[in-house]
Amino acid sequence: MMENLDWNVGRVLAKLQELKLDRNTIVIYFSDNGPNTWRFNGGMKGRKGTTDEGGVRSACFIKWPAGDFKPGTTMGQISGAIDLFPTLCNMTGVSRVGNKPLDGIDLSAALKGKPLPERMIFSAFNGNISVRTQQHRLDNTDALYDMVKDPGQTKNIANENTVVAKRLKDAVTSWRKEVYGMADTPATN
Repeated sequence: MMENLDWNVGRVLAKLQELKLDRNTIVIYFSDNGPNTWRFNGGMKGRKGTTDEGGVRSACFIKWPAGDFKPGTTMGQISGAIDLFPTLCNMTGVSRVGNKPLDGIDLSAALKGKPLPERMIFSAFNGNISVRTQQHRLDNTDALYDMVKDPGQTKNIANENTVVAKRLKDAVTSWRKEVYGMADTPATN
């Protein structure tokens, strides 16, 4: 499958070059999140259908020769698919329609090596919600993990970090109220 995928992405890139569209075409490749079973997740906790890192993390590659970010740049800050729309609007100069707030942010500065502001990204599935910051993840059971030191989510540090755990738990409660209209949404699985 990987060989087939690699070959076909190569065909698309070759066709863009042949048509002389490659310089001004933004090519984005990103994967679906999480494996269906307990495999191929790089030692991360979770799988598809969970709100742990192994269930929500995915790779994303952007190629844009006309852009002013360097090829091979790796962005270390957390981001999500919610960021693609505002980023593409900025990169292309296309204004978005409407004025409703977006959950995502423009990643253009980060693609040029500039730091992003501290942020929280929420993941929800079947009433389960987790929240991720650059340093921590609070899972749907209120277990807290240091994602820098423990990316596999093996050690719950909520009892040693009560201030961080409370801040993230309060953020989840606020997010539930904003999104679902209630502070507590029971899990459905």
